[in-house]
Amino acid sequence: MSYFFPQQKVTSYNKLKNNSAWGKAVLDEVDKYSSSDLNGHDDRKRKKANYDLFNGKLDQDDFEYVCKPYGQGVGEMPADLRHYDIMSPKLRVLFGEEIKRPFNYKVITTNSEAVSEKERERSKLLREYVVTQIRQRVEAELEKSFPANSPNAPEDPQQTEQLRNEARQALTPEEINNYMKRDYQGSKEIQASQLLDYLIKKQKLKERFNKGWKHALIAGEEIYWTGIINGEPIVKTVNPLYFECDKDPDNDNVQDSQWAKYTMRMTPGSVVDSFGEYLSETQIKNLYDGATVGGGGNPLGSKTFNYDDDFFSSFFSDDFLDEAGSKYIRVMHCEWKSLRKLGFLIYLDSHGVQQETIVDDKYKFDQSKGDISIKWDWLPEIWEGTKIGSDVYINIRPKPNQSKDLDDLYSCKLG
Repeated sequence: MSYFFPQQKVTSYNKLKNNSAWGKAVLDEVDKYSSSDLNGHDDRKRKKANYDLFNGKLDQDDFEYVCKPYGQGVGEMPADLRHYDIMSPKLRVLFGEEIKRPFNYKVITTNSEAVSEKERERSKLLREYVVTQIRQRVEAELEKSFPANSPNAPEDPQQTEQLRNEARQALTPEEINNYMKRDYQGSKEIQASQLLDYLIKKQKLKERFNKGWKHALIAGEEIYWTGIINGEPIVKTVNPLYFECDKDPDNDNVQDSQWAKYTMRMTPGSVVDSFGEYLSETQIKNLYDGATVGGGGNPLGSKTFNYDDDFFSSFFSDDFLDEAGSKYIRVMHCEWKSLRKLGFLIYLDSHGVQQETIVDDKYKFDQSKGDISIKWDWLPEIWEGTKIGSDVYINIRPKPNQSKDLDDLYSCKLG
């Protein structure tokens, strides 16, 4: 089967017209795609086999080259293949060791403004050290010339004691270097650290990272998603079994992919919690039509959806489908790299001073307003969208708060 990724060099108007038909086409094409290795084997089958082995399940079909070395018609070897669990105890030890490790972090700003602020703070501390050293030497010379009992001694002993305290408190150059490397934080770093302290406790990030560590040991992939849900920043641990992306063969970072998708199994209540603000009253009602105590049943009620064919493909067994597939609503979230047309406009402001700004593709060049020149360019931009069931599309938009590099406009990361 061929998959055609829709054209991304499209204006903002064309992306949003016809009720976001362009974004729906992207979601449909990505949704159909199923990755495979160089031998044509689905990668999900490998990962599922690893999870099954960890949970004590052995599929003898995976070992036909051992049990039936001469082919299906010849018959099986006389001995039975048994499962001896030698890995899960060791993995569980690693799970426990990881959760006990200290959760240390430090926020560091890397833009040019933050570097300048750090250098100003270093210069300030060095000046304070130099000034206190000079004061200390002047004080020592005064004590030699005018002993404490001398009638010409300084009349303010409190000032002398204050100078001594300042000299003791001033950091030496070596201490200043260590302080700037280890303990110093700018105003933005302090604010970000306080926000992280709050979010770490609210979202239980340590437990979520430990869950990602489990996936890394079992499936060889550790993936997280960051984004905005109901106005709140969220971090989710992604199950590698339901994750796929399209990246360069030599690139190990999923955030640098052309697109990435995560297929979730959700109850109606979870769908409403996450996406209720984007769903109509009719769609929310349809979520619960046909729902069972065990899960979502028919996604959104209005359309049928075959989990066997679309969600897990034909690689997974029927009992697995009945257990984990048909009881839940299928939700596919996707992010992809698109292109946005931006103009770099040079113009004269009201004071006649030449300025430069960035405008979108709707801007009309007008020399009568002071416009001097404009240069158009196509820059990468992250888009996202969510497909619920088989026919409901929401959140087709540029990803809010996407990761950008102020020093490199062509650098853009998926969430």
